[in-house]
Amino acid sequence: TGAFLGSRMCRDLADGCGAHSASTFNTCYKDTGLFGVYYVAPPTSAFASSQTVMYELARLSTEITPTELARGKQQLKTA
Repeated sequence: TGAFLGSRMCRDLADGCGAHSASTFNTCYKDTGLFGVYYVAPPTSAFASSQTVMYELARLSTEITPTELARGKQQLKTA
């Protein structure tokens, strides 16, 4: 279940939308970059899953928790 997933977005996708998996990607180029999220969900919950992803990305721009910030910093150190 989503209870064992690390991020709030992944938990919401698994528990609220029925997504089977979710992941982010980051690609760096010489002068730009690309960041995104992809997920696998039943066709009936694709719209709700997209809404969840968009909400969480927007939320992180203004409401990041100390736990989320610490987790992100740790992921950068290990990448």
